[in-house]
Amino acid sequence: MPTRIITKEDQHTFKTAEHFVQPIYLPEEIIDSTLYNTPDDENGSGAILIMEYFQRCELHDLLARINDAASNNWRLPYEQARLEFIPTRILWRLFLCLTKTCVGMAYPPPPEYYGRPPVYREAIIPDLYPEPIIHFDLHPLNVFIDDPVRTWDYIQEHGLGPRFKLGDFSLTQAWDTKLNDEAKIAAANVGKPGYRAPEQLTRDRIVEPYAFGPHTNIWGIGWLMYNALTLYYTDDLDWTPEVCPITLPNGEPYNLNTWAPFLVGNPARVYPHFATYSIELRTLIARCMADRQEDRPSLEELMRIIYTNIREGTDAAVEAQMQFEDERLLDPTKEKLPVDVTAPPPVEDDELLERFWAEYLREPPIKEDPYREFWAEDLINE
Repeated sequence: MPTRIITKEDQHTFKTAEHFVQPIYLPEEIIDSTLYNTPDDENGSGAILIMEYFQRCELHDLLARINDAASNNWRLPYEQARLEFIPTRILWRLFLCLTKTCVGMAYPPPPEYYGRPPVYREAIIPDLYPEPIIHFDLHPLNVFIDDPVRTWDYIQEHGLGPRFKLGDFSLTQAWDTKLNDEAKIAAANVGKPGYRAPEQLTRDRIVEPYAFGPHTNIWGIGWLMYNALTLYYTDDLDWTPEVCPITLPNGEPYNLNTWAPFLVGNPARVYPHFATYSIELRTLIARCMADRQEDRPSLEELMRIIYTNIREGTDAAVEAQMQFEDERLLDPTKEKLPVDVTAPPPVEDDELLERFWAEYLREPPIKEDPYREFWAEDLINE
């Protein structure tokens, strides 16, 4: 199968790709286009990036606000308490968005697609080998939340949640297997502490043949999903993998060496709060975070499992709503049980997703201007 050469001009931009933050170009009368959004560093333009603006901020901010609700709900009456978790149906769609970014890096939009169509929807291309493009900075600060109104009608794709986009490609590389060992070690010595893939952690792993590829990005999005499910993110350098018994999708038992030991395996080791999420979601995250690349799911398997669970979550919600309406016919006074704000229910109706949207996504979070002290007083008071 053929492979496409990634050029300096296109490997870091993923122009028009749906789940990637896009650069913004301003009229020439405002700013010279040669001064920004270009990989050419000769005129300093590599230091200037103008990109989409995301009022809903990034995944890191969302997790912080949910953690803040969990810390403060106890002092509020029930009707004022906010959800202390991300609903499962939203998590599956976040998983889909992140997987689409892995697909986009493995199969980036060819130059002939730039602007045609206006949005390139990432897809696995069977006739091409996947490109070894590694983001190397998959972190909650680099996953941005799009305006949910833009995707509200994409029922199957995004449902009642937003589109999540990947940004910050300053460390992104098309991995060169022809580098000598020392050059490989230097190239892999990037990324935030605590967020480096297992193959980055030792010299022996780095220099292994085909050590880096789509599986490296898959490990990274597994870590992001772990963050989103647990609301926990860390730069703990003492974090280590553990062997956990799991059940594979084909029903076979398997001892998985994973960096997500608190999600699966020995029930005594799984945190009770995490266990309220489905075993399918927790197992898939744990497999993405497998220590060895051969234990991680492929892009094709990821897409298949995620789409299946999105569909099953929607079907379960529809069935539960129909059952409730039938019961209301027999008993007009029947009401739904109050929502437990601390944990996701086994079946999530659309009302729960709408509540999450209203509490965390409908209005942009109010944030202080970090540059306020640098503005002149007459500009601040205007």
